[in-house]
Amino acid sequence: MGSNLAGAQTWQIVAVYAAYAFLVLGAVCLIFMLAAVFRQGDERRSYILTKTCTHTFLIYTAVVFVMGMYALFFQKYHNFSMESTPVASLGLIAILFTGSLFLNKRKYGN
Repeated sequence: MGSNLAGAQTWQIVAVYAAYAFLVLGAVCLIFMLAAVFRQGDERRSYILTKTCTHTFLIYTAVVFVMGMYALFFQKYHNFSMESTPVASLGLIAILFTGSLFLNKRKYGN
């Protein structure tokens, strides 16, 4: 019984540290995202930024759709719920934007 409780506490600690890591990564990506959006550039940079925004919007829309379907079909039968907070959403958008920006810069050059 004691080892089972220790294992549960270990997973809780890991989950808390993962949440902190997500928060810090989201904050760093948010700063990078804002700097990328407000920086001026030529047409190629504008094209890369437009593609990045489009990809980020489509991926985040898919994530919200999947979360909505999960809530609709599974949460009414179980007590477990996935909460989405504005901070988590903003962090996810910033991480998606940063990753998409790096991929588009690599693909189209900058």
